[in-house]
Amino acid sequence: MSKASAEHAGQTDKEGRKRIVSRLEVLEPGTICTESYLLLDVFDTQTEAENMKKYMRTQFVRFLISSILFTQNIVRDKFRFVPIQNFTENSDINWNKSIKEIDEQLYAKYHLSEEEIAFIESMIKPM
Repeated sequence: MSKASAEHAGQTDKEGRKRIVSRLEVLEPGTICTESYLLLDVFDTQTEAENMKKYMRTQFVRFLISSILFTQNIVRDKFRFVPIQNFTENSDINWNKSIKEIDEQLYAKYHLSEEEIAFIESMIKPM
């Protein structure tokens, strides 16, 4: 994941929403990256890595990151409010769904109200 947020100096789209995450990649084993990127986790399977990538693309996760992101630089402590998930096929989240449907599962899992969901979706652009 790129350490630089998608919005420089807090820029939003015409509706006032932000993207937050600029670049997400699943790297092959043995790949290295520069300090311009954060290595979020290491997985045993490609499927688990792809599932985490989907999780990071949700409005739910990007909202939680944005709640404590005051600069364009995303560092590890900005994930402190992001709940850890099970990215295997045994998860309580069906990772085979669309990002929007995964968001809906996360909203239900964490008992968000319609008002909270509307607020998140008014602040964060879909990816």
